[in-house]
Amino acid sequence: MKKGIIFISTLIMFSTVFSSTEFELGTVDQNNGTIEILITTSSDFMGFQLDVNGVELTGGSGGIAEQYGFDVYASGNTALGFSLDGNVIPSGSTGILTILDGTVNNDVCLPFVQNVGPEDDTPILSDANGNALDNLSIGSGNCDALSIDNNITFSLLETYPNPFNPELNIDIIIEKSGILDVSIYNLNGQIIENIYNDYAQANQMYNLKWNASSNLSSGIYIVKAITPNNQFTSIVNLLK
Repeated sequence: MKKGIIFISTLIMFSTVFSSTEFELGTVDQNNGTIEILITTSSDFMGFQLDVNGVELTGGSGGIAEQYGFDVYASGNTALGFSLDGNVIPSGSTGILTILDGTVNNDVCLPFVQNVGPEDDTPILSDANGNALDNLSIGSGNCDALSIDNNITFSLLETYPNPFNPELNIDIIIEKSGILDVSIYNLNGQIIENIYNDYAQANQMYNLKWNASSNLSSGIYIVKAITPNNQFTSIVNLLK
């Protein structure tokens, strides 16, 4: 019996070690404004988030995500997919994860940022317990890799917890001093509330909070931060 337990434990260990997921950039149709995101995974997952450089995203549909009942939301250069019913995309899935819609502005690529922070890492996969999965990679269409070890100066926008109710923490660092504007939008692009509009110092952490009013319904909202030299978005889920 002990040998059987040891054997099973060994299989679980190797399964964990060798489980991996690769994202790739598929066909980019500038005329129709569509971007295919491909995936090959050996892990079950219940949510994903990724950035796409060179585009202004408006939504997403189709692919494996739609097949398993995922809703895909996209704004700015960030796409987020999950199932409100708790569905899981199973291990072994391969092909088109989703087809994103938007305006293609520049050369499109998928940035790879890991071990920086939960709202700056990209891509992100979550398991059935909401924990981030490891062993992610990007194949075709990978931008130049970024890492916290590269000593690269970057802006940071972190929103947590996500989902939230009713208070959302918004942490932001900007790389150039100047006016910082942070606002909340709904999926129709309507501004819900302005959180901050004032001068901000470079390389200083600003800890902001948004208390969602009681008359707001559950759903997806967008945090948009406009800095002196860039803008960033984060998709958050108000869950009442």
